[in-house]
Amino acid sequence: MKSSSQIAEQVIHLSRAASASGAAEELTAAQWAALRFAASANRLSATPGAFARFHGVTKGAASQILTGLTRRGLLEVRAAQADGRRRLISLTPAGRAALARDPAARLGAAIAALAPAERAALAAGLTALSRQLAAPPCQIAIFGLCEDCAHRGPGAPPACLAHDPVHPASDRDGFCGDFMPAGRAAT
Repeated sequence: MKSSSQIAEQVIHLSRAASASGAAEELTAAQWAALRFAASANRLSATPGAFARFHGVTKGAASQILTGLTRRGLLEVRAAQADGRRRLISLTPAGRAALARDPAARLGAAIAALAPAERAALAAGLTALSRQLAAPPCQIAIFGLCEDCAHRGPGAPPACLAHDPVHPASDRDGFCGDFMPAGRAAT
């Protein structure tokens, strides 16, 4: 069996290989990550600050990444309707078109090619790993979906105990910055 450090190195290698910049687009790995984030974050988390936490960079670095993508016409940054001080990021049509050529798509295709039991085992392992990394001493920012979150309340559609009484379907299917892996106590 592989050691923990060998598995960690393999995960890091796969992540880097899947995030490799596409030469045709001339985007950096961080810019690709920002486009993927804008496409997958829910309405509560599609903010520059949440992207900074998600990508593990300072707000200044996140701002530079997002500004570059905005100048290229791939992202839009606008004020939130409810609170004009809050900024929301979203893909433009050109950004959606660029994502169709995302070099990380090959990782998704490889995962899709796994047998259902292998895919389920990978998903369970990644959820358990996220739970471990969210706990002390690491406490890294973990983003996830409602279905795996400790804040998910009862009901159909499920209530969010951290935010709105009921999340619209579009929020339940997007990554949330207030995600807490199930199995950790919600506060």
